Amino acid sequence: MYLTRNVWFFADDWEFLARRRHGTTVGIWVPHNEHWSTMPILVYRALYDMVGLRSYRPYMAVLVVLHLLVAHLLWRWMRRSGAGAWTATALVAMFLMLGAGAECLVFPFAMNFTGALVFGFVALLLVDHGGRFGARDLLAWPVAVVALMWSGVAVSLVAVMSIAVLLRRGARDAVLTASVPALAYVTWFMAVGRSNANTTPATRVQLLGIPTFVWNGLTHAAEGITGLSGAGPVLVVGLLVLLLRRGHPVRRRAAVAYATALGAVVFLSVTGYGRIALGTDASASRYVYVVCALLLVGSAMVLAALGRSSRAVAGVVLVVAGAGTLQGAGQLVNATRQRVALLSPAEHQILAAARMVETGQPIIAGPEALPEPTYSFDMPLAAMRQLVDEGAFGTVAEQPPESRLAAALQLQVVVGAAPAVTGPAPRLSSTPAGSHGGTGCVHLRGASPVILRLIFAAPASVEITPSAGGDLTVALATNADPSLVSAPRAFALTAGRAAVLSVAAADAAPVLSLPAGDDLLCGVRL
Repeated sequence: MYLTRNVWFFADDWEFLARRRHGTTVGIWVPHNEHWSTMPILVYRALYDMVGLRSYRPYMAVLVVLHLLVAHLLWRWMRRSGAGAWTATALVAMFLMLGAGAECLVFPFAMNFTGALVFGFVALLLVDHGGRFGARDLLAWPVAVVALMWSGVAVSLVAVMSIAVLLRRGARDAVLTASVPALAYVTWFMAVGRSNANTTPATRVQLLGIPTFVWNGLTHAAEGITGLSGAGPVLVVGLLVLLLRRGHPVRRRAAVAYATALGAVVFLSVTGYGRIALGTDASASRYVYVVCALLLVGSAMVLAALGRSSRAVAGVVLVVAGAGTLQGAGQLVNATRQRVALLSPAEHQILAAARMVETGQPIIAGPEALPEPTYSFDMPLAAMRQLVDEGAFGTVAEQPPESRLAAALQLQVVVGAAPAVTGPAPRLSSTPAGSHGGTGCVHLRGASPVILRLIFAAPASVEITPSAGGDLTVALATNADPSLVSAPRAFALTAGRAAVLSVAAADAAPVLSLPAGDDLLCGVRL
């Protein structure tokens, strides 16, 4: 909570806050990136109703609580599998400070993964018994369905439940355990889920890369949690050998250790099937988090067995776990600092745009324009207007000049077929070399892009007709401080077709870069 005190909303957060809040047309059953996401949508709606966008901390608090619950459930499973208190605590400490899985620790939207793990593990706790199929198993059904409503991660957890029951009680109970959750998921998928299914299916050749994806995911997770770079293959093979060496029928407490270890392979296989078209890299932070959670119980079981036979082994486990915890904490600090540095400009730009809307400044961008397109691509202008009307931002303070310029470039500068605003013709600050003409229109010639600055005393428009296609780039400054210039924004131009650049920002001094060739600029004065 302390590390993320300066982190703010971005990326997928806005999909739920801007497009999925109360009153929007996209309902709670429509998938997000193929995931059944009803539960996180409801959580975001509840938090939005309580605090709006005035504070990020309640959103973070939900994630932290879910992460702690996952860690506690893992600790319980480790103890059940035979691990001593010191071993279980040392291993769960590494998981608590899993810097390699930072996405699931510092990005509230990742509650879709942690929530699925929490409810999936609770359902697993319910079905882990040696008696007949009964009340506990019936209760596990709705808990597992809720897990599926957090994200697709729970599909693998339903498989883990079924494997654990198969090892303890046989095939009949295993099928019964998976039946209702599977039926619920298939019903949802056929009704609405397939509307957002993978639209870029992998080729047969790409599908052959799934085993590589699985192997990469296992080794990345092993290296990530221990901090032992390059040791992933040894750790994974060692865990596999030690699990197989136990050899006895897993009919009691060892069932969950084996089931969760297999679950890691199931999770990576399912994920690989949906992502293999993008390559075999399985190092994504969120994958590391899930795989580590699924491998820890089996790791605890075999390490506990080794520790009982040798105190030296137990000591090595504690030392490696301690070092891994410290290394993970350092990674977590660095990841959070990088995220703050990366997102701080986006936060100020969003708030500057919200203040423009709140104070009624002239905005000529369309309703689908993005006030901040890099990290807030799910929040168009129309949604921002509604958020401002609902008081979600509270009273927005004045933002830094560079943020105001960046927001103005997105909302007060457009290129279209007709003027968006009319006003006095802007002035060219200087006449570029090779140009000719008088007040009204200027011919611009150059073998390289032509750079010029316009001085707008009030909102106005100019017409640009390029001889060749290319991009018009616009960077925004003000007459009061022409040295402070925003990052450029590109607009596509078509050869021989007039385009109108409209600027609604008062006291604006945009810097233009026109395509090389013979360009005609009209509506200016020298």
